[in-house]
Amino acid sequence: MSNTQGSKIRDVEFFIKNYPLSNGDLTHVEDWHKCRGTAVITNGNIELTKEIHWYQCKDIGKVEFKRKDW
Repeated sequence: MSNTQGSKIRDVEFFIKNYPLSNGDLTHVEDWHKCRGTAVITNGNIELTKEIHWYQCKDIGKVEFKRKDW
């Protein structure tokens, strides 16, 4: 898994505004990470290995998943 942190994320202000903490406080730029990894995706018959991208914050978890085709 590789990741990019904080101010290098183009949409970090979107995540700060749209994903507040459970107590209503806003997160900070350095709390966010852009991550990627691989996953095996199946529809019941066919298994495919795909690259998965997501954003995560330590106190919120993973959000905004995207599947990339190779």
